[in-house]
Amino acid sequence: MQKYIYNFKEANGKMVESLGAKGASLAEMTKEGLNVPKGFVISTAACQNYLSGSQQGLSPAIDAELENAIKDLEKRTGKSFNDPNHLLLVSIRSGAAHHLPENRESILNVGLNDKNVEHLARSTKNRRFAYDCYRRLLQMYGQSIYGIDRDCFQTKLDEAKADEGVERTQDLSYNRLRLLVNQFKDVYTEEVGISFPQVVTTQIADAIKAIYKNWDSDYMREQRNKLDLPEDLGTAVIIQEMVFGNAGEESGTGIIVVHQDQDEKDLEGEFLLRGQGEDVVIGSGEPMSLAEMKDYFPENYDYLVQAVATMKTFYNKLENLEFTIEDGQSFILEAHGK
Repeated sequence: MQKYIYNFKEANGKMVESLGAKGASLAEMTKEGLNVPKGFVISTAACQNYLSGSQQGLSPAIDAELENAIKDLEKRTGKSFNDPNHLLLVSIRSGAAHHLPENRESILNVGLNDKNVEHLARSTKNRRFAYDCYRRLLQMYGQSIYGIDRDCFQTKLDEAKADEGVERTQDLSYNRLRLLVNQFKDVYTEEVGISFPQVVTTQIADAIKAIYKNWDSDYMREQRNKLDLPEDLGTAVIIQEMVFGNAGEESGTGIIVVHQDQDEKDLEGEFLLRGQGEDVVIGSGEPMSLAEMKDYFPENYDYLVQAVATMKTFYNKLENLEFTIEDGQSFILEAHGK
């Protein structure tokens, strides 16, 4: 029986064709003992299976394997979806074997809904953080799943910042973020005539299908043709326990840019305090250099130096490494290299 889903410990960095470059890097970093959030990869073969079928959903066999993978992730993390005290939230990302800039579908904080946001607020004792996570999910999900224009959300976000006289989203108050969540939910009704789905399994299934739909789009087909990539090439889907760079003053997210001839202890890149991964990608906020970060998070900086050295032994040319710090603890999210 063909296997379609691998948790990170079952795989390795050489399984690029099956797990995509991103999934393979997570498996390799896990194998090397780096602190990688737990997760699993739905292989490129599952994408091929989906696109060759009715495209209405995963096959019964893959769906059953996904259900087991989620149960296993809940067991390994000690968390579960809808658990008021130990709430599991995940990121869902695309990742092909070959680098394609537009194949970066990513939805964070999957698993939040009107009930779970309150569970998160109570368990973390941080209502602002919980509603910041929810408004991020609402925007990313709306854009990726339903094709809602980014400006529909961004306009309301800009109005919120203007109302409170702040320049950064990170400085919005809890009350304004809660109002923003309600406004974002109204966008769904106004733009596509539906409500944001409250069932977690629906969120996960929709995110996977959106990644496959993007992969099968005319634009992505054209990009693959330009690179002479096989028509039946699939993309992997990575489902991973969330870690939160927006959790508070001891948290943030960043990227390390690696040069082969640089002093390994002098890291180059950016770090954004109280941010999540997409903030660095879209240029949100005011990041500091990693040299500046070292002054605030010296132990985390030293850990990142070790992580870069570790991954340099695997890649012929390590290009960059993405990371998050949550409440002072470092997590490695992705490595790019050749």
